[in-house]
This record gives sequence, C-alpha cells and structure tokens, in this order.
Amino acid sequence: MALKAGGKYCFNCLKSGKKNFNFSRSAYMFEPVIREVIHDFKYKGFWKLGEWLGLKMAEKMSFYGEFSSYDSLACIPLSSSKLKERGYNQSEILALKISEEKRIPFIKNALIKNKNTKSQAGLSADERKKNIKGAFLSYSKEVSGKKIILIDDVATTLSTLNEAAFALKLSGADAVSCYTLARE
Repeated sequence: MALKAGGKYCFNCLKSGKKNFNFSRSAYMFEPVIREVIHDFKYKGFWKLGEWLGLKMAEKMSFYGEFSSYDSLACIPLSSSKLKERGYNQSEILALKISEEKRIPFIKNALIKNKNTKSQAGLSADERKKNIKGAFLSYSKEVSGKKIILIDDVATTLSTLNEAAFALKLSGADAVSCYTLARE
C-alpha cells in the first residue's frame, strides 16, 4: 500500500539513504501517552504490558494489507548483556503476541546482536547509523526464502531496522518489512 503522497517511504526515509527493507509501518505515533506506556514496558519492568501492546499491534496490523503475503515474524534482538540487565526482550514479547494472534510463525533466533552498542536514544541520525553498523548477524537457515515482518518497539531513524534487515537478507530472506509499535 502506497503512502498518500504516492511512495512507499516517508520523506525522512527517502532522504536517509538506501533501505534494506521493503517498507515500514507502525501501529501508533510516538505521542506522549504511548511514549509513557512504552517507557514503562521497556524501562520500568512492566513486561506484562507487552502482551496487551502486542495484541493492539496485531489488531492494527489488519489495516496494512501489504503484510498479507508475509509468512514469518522476527524481532530485533538485544545483546546478551542488555537482556541480562533488563530480563526480557520487549520486541520479542510483542512479536510472540502478534504471532499468536495472527498465526504467523515466529523465528526466535532469526537474528543475533553480536556487539554491544550504546543506546540509540539521544543519538543523532548519523550517530545511530554508525552505532548500529554491523551489530546483527543471522545464521538461521529458517530465514532463507522467507518474507519476514521484522518487529521492534519504536522506529526513530530506522537505522536499527535497516541494519537488521540487511543481516536477514544476507542470510537469504526473500523480503523484509518492518512493523513497530510506534514511530517517532
């Protein structure tokens, strides 16, 4: 489905360079209420919010017919140290709920985060791109030939999603598109 302006990328995406994904969609805009809920979910340990948020994402996904030909879900992984610190991967919780609701298989280890990076929050677009460069690998044979919907919580500059999509395509994914809870 094309944007109202006629393209498949928004203005910010168009000016930010090559995209390794086909398109990106979000359930919500990153406005104050959803921002607060996401911060509670992600940073304050309210991981149970993820099931409700994943349900909302699954419901809103129905508005995006362009996802109908996709056959698998994957999520942005955390580094092992970040996972240990937080105790859960917020993107995985969202992806598992969407998988359950939409009956789309979830490829649990489609991606590995192979290096610790600084938090993307507070970095400029160029700093985000440099920070995340080369951070993901995919060794999973399960991604080969698949059309994958890549799940994450928030899309800002799309640097993380773009880098993860690159790794999935290197591992043989036929197509990768992105779906996030919110878009800044």
